[in-house]
Amino acid sequence: MALAHNNSVDALLPVDDDTLISMIRAGGSARDQAWGHIYDRNVRWMKGFLINRGCNISDVDDLIQQTFINADRGIRNFQRRSKLDTWIRSIAENVLKGQYRRSKLVNEEELTEEISNSVASNDDDHRDKLDFQRCVAQGMAKFAREDDPDRAFVIEKFSLDGWTYRDVAQMLGKKESAAKDYAFRARARLMPYIERCMEFIRGQ
Repeated sequence: MALAHNNSVDALLPVDDDTLISMIRAGGSARDQAWGHIYDRNVRWMKGFLINRGCNISDVDDLIQQTFINADRGIRNFQRRSKLDTWIRSIAENVLKGQYRRSKLVNEEELTEEISNSVASNDDDHRDKLDFQRCVAQGMAKFAREDDPDRAFVIEKFSLDGWTYRDVAQMLGKKESAAKDYAFRARARLMPYIERCMEFIRGQ
């Protein structure tokens, strides 16, 4: 998704949400111009929003980029119950939540690794857990390739970033009940890809 655009045509772009969304869904240069326009009118407050909430300056651009990647994935399901900029803000908030959770997860993983190093190398339970995690990660990657990357993305957000059904509903532009159904179906379609992983944790 190209966020940069020619400022000379910016004044010619419509600012109403309906037309911008139609341009995005049309694809091609119209999509890039529309996203560039939306980026320009949101990037300033997004930088301040992220910095004021304690993000490292070095991470801000990546988080903004991730916000628009998530928005691009969800735009086809956006149902316009709120303004486009409000929807973008909700996605930015969820990206920030994910960043906080990942930072916490990294710290926990470092502590876990330190403890694990003090455990005997033939610890079967520990080895089985690592094998299980590796197996699930491989299954998720295959699921994303062969089934639907959007479904895999939603499951990833649930499991890694701690998203709620409300978060998914905001990203998809759906009602919360529809988001629950979407997540349930996504999990059901994922199961064949990770069933074999259960052998690593049975009997524990």
